[in-house]
Amino acid sequence: TGFDDKGFSFYDIDNSFTYAKKGYDFASLEEANRLGDCRNSSKGKSCAHVIPEAWNEHKKAWLIGEEAGYIEGSEGNGMVGKISVYISKFTALNDSSLISHYGLQGETNRVKMAQTFKRPTNWIDYCEQVSSNNCTENDGIARSYPSTLDEQSSYFVPGKYIGHFRNTEKNDCVAHPRNCSGHIVDAPCEWATNIESQMYWNNIALESDGPLEPNSSYSYPHMIQIWHAANATRSDIIVWWWRPDATSQEFDNTLGEFQPVQLPKPSEQCSYARITDEERCSADVKVRRGKPGGSCDYEAQAIQKLIAASLYSLTYDVSEASKSPGYDFIKRLRISDLAMESVLRSWLAVGKDRYGYDARAAVCKWVHDNMDELERYVPKGYPRVMQEDDLYSIGMLRAARWVGGCSLMSVVLTAAIVHRGRK
Repeated sequence: TGFDDKGFSFYDIDNSFTYAKKGYDFASLEEANRLGDCRNSSKGKSCAHVIPEAWNEHKKAWLIGEEAGYIEGSEGNGMVGKISVYISKFTALNDSSLISHYGLQGETNRVKMAQTFKRPTNWIDYCEQVSSNNCTENDGIARSYPSTLDEQSSYFVPGKYIGHFRNTEKNDCVAHPRNCSGHIVDAPCEWATNIESQMYWNNIALESDGPLEPNSSYSYPHMIQIWHAANATRSDIIVWWWRPDATSQEFDNTLGEFQPVQLPKPSEQCSYARITDEERCSADVKVRRGKPGGSCDYEAQAIQKLIAASLYSLTYDVSEASKSPGYDFIKRLRISDLAMESVLRSWLAVGKDRYGYDARAAVCKWVHDNMDELERYVPKGYPRVMQEDDLYSIGMLRAARWVGGCSLMSVVLTAAIVHRGRK
């Protein structure tokens, strides 16, 4: 996960469902390839034989792993994914020009960006910088002052704080006519975001103002909270997101539905011109922006799965009786977009423990309901069946009895002859 104190395992006794700090921890595959058995990995060091979902924005990094020999050649996992910039449905209904970069870019749209997309405000900042009573009384936005550090940094807490969006100095186009801007919610630089490049080179006056460096982005939980806050307060919002995903699916068929914004058409040349993972997290904003040729929209892509090279030898360098079907099953397994959306719907429907029990329950339900489909991916010869075999055929037994009988008669006859001629 990228966190020293957190893990992510389907078999976790606490049912934890922790989203990784890093978009893709390729070092975990390298560690698995080196050790073979991840149970031998030192505490706090990530180790995994499989990354089941890898997007093209990190292709340059996994190709390095393939060339180094610790990652097998990538294979599609069955899904087609799409990263996009999204606005809410009610924002699109209010101003349909916002669903295309033509309605966002240029100096003529700078004021519109600044006035439309305000900055999200976390709970503590609302109480100390906006509230007239410092949240000592319920004002319809915050019921009280935040009581924990987690609440202080939150942008939406059901039943306690519905969120707030406001104009800041950066939105003031009177004081700053040449560099005022609206706000866009960007993802951590370790993820597959190209927002800074896309906004800068397409001359779109939007920038992220989150707490995470170096790209002023937001954590995954805070990104979700901001979307919920925008929906609760009917505030306009624009955000980096992707599909298939549970959060976007949660708002389907509502005014908060995720509406994609069209950026310049993607191309192969643009894809090759994208910044690398290292450049994406550079402290230098000029490096993070990259080149103009890499600022197009995201292409729809066949999502890949990555497997540590050692998993093949761990599977096949053993006796046939001891061989696990796991490697071949993972290689064959494909999950379609429709199947994944079904799992995500089930996850949302459980409604008991979103980031714990619910995820496990949804997966188990889908597996139970689709066992016939999954059995197609089980390698031949599995599951193994215990069977007791008779090691001797009837013919062999008859022959053995005949030889035994002859031997016995020979011994008796010999004993009789010896006894008779003993003198």
